[in-house]
Amino acid sequence: MGDLSDAQRAAWTAHRALLDEIETTRMTRSYKMLVLRAMIEAGAFPGRIALTDLVERVARLARRNPQIKADLSVDPDDAPRLRAVLMQQPLKILAETDWFQLGPGTFETTFAEGETAALTALASELVDWRLLRYLQARDVTYDMPEGTGLAEAAEGAASAPIAPAKGLTLWHEYQRDQIAPHFGAVFNTGSWNAGIVVLKGVRAMILLVTMDKGSMSTGHHYADQFASPTRFVWQTQTSTRRDDMRGRIISGAEPGWTVHLFLRKSKLRDGRAAPFRYAGPVQFAGWEGEAPITVQCDLSEPLPQQLRELYGVQG
Repeated sequence: MGDLSDAQRAAWTAHRALLDEIETTRMTRSYKMLVLRAMIEAGAFPGRIALTDLVERVARLARRNPQIKADLSVDPDDAPRLRAVLMQQPLKILAETDWFQLGPGTFETTFAEGETAALTALASELVDWRLLRYLQARDVTYDMPEGTGLAEAAEGAASAPIAPAKGLTLWHEYQRDQIAPHFGAVFNTGSWNAGIVVLKGVRAMILLVTMDKGSMSTGHHYADQFASPTRFVWQTQTSTRRDDMRGRIISGAEPGWTVHLFLRKSKLRDGRAAPFRYAGPVQFAGWEGEAPITVQCDLSEPLPQQLRELYGVQG
């Protein structure tokens, strides 16, 4: 937690169980995270929100994001039905935990409100991260034709075009918004602020790896480093599994996909977002563990001599 403020460290210590629950709670749909996002935007985390306000805020989130709207089982403009779904699913489930409760026409937190701003900032980051990861995974899986299994999807992918990565130069630096056009994609902060971006149109997986993370949000320590000038070792987030779609793309079990590595030493440079260096397409070389998975990748070309000291590589 090296890059947390004193207030955030205090909030993390006091509410670690809650933050762990936000990070790890099972998501079959986006409802729980939408409820938390709505509370945060209303200034009610911690606090109390009227159910009418909560329903409208969830609907508003769906209206401004087509991915969220597609994930809902009801029309977001049908307030009574949306309220019924929220009452039956996320609100009931959240109210069964130690941190939330339903009141007459309200939904509220039950924990102490010390370090409110710091706790809200930590929760907001986790909620956004969970939503992004869920929607990315949903895009890959749910866009298959109905009834199509993974084996059929992989077979169909074999003839797909290889991602062109047009105009990229090995070991040159690029900001996130400069990377997307090289793969024929349109940049948006929501999708490209994640560590893994899956581009189905060109069947490319983009790895955006920050080597020194500082364990900002979860307390998990992800080890990303060079094992040699030609091999890079990185750890997935805990939500990635070997047998899910992302795991199969990483391991090469999904034919027709390419995996492209972009990395940077730290998140900031001179107080601003640091760019990523393009390490090229990588080949899967092995993995171990689960949640997270430690993955070994072989580079197409060795790390240049002038960059080896920066990345702590000998030889």
